[in-house]
Amino acid sequence: MDLGTVWRISRPRRFVPDALDMQGTVPGELRLWHLTTTGHWVGYVEFAVKAGDQGGVRVSQWVMEDALKPRTDSPARK
Repeated sequence: MDLGTVWRISRPRRFVPDALDMQGTVPGELRLWHLTTTGHWVGYVEFAVKAGDQGGVRVSQWVMEDALKPRTDSPARK
């Protein structure tokens, strides 16, 4: 999942290494797809946002389809 597509920013203000990384690419678990009233597909995804050396913060939310792509690090599910 591309966090930079989920949370777009105009430009960085400064670099803070121990803060939340809201622009990286992270693995996620897609729970379901749903169609919006505007005809766009969104996925309900569980993922972690990294926070420096402190691990990450677990998040579950709806994400527009253009921020999602199939994972290559896990086997396909049937």
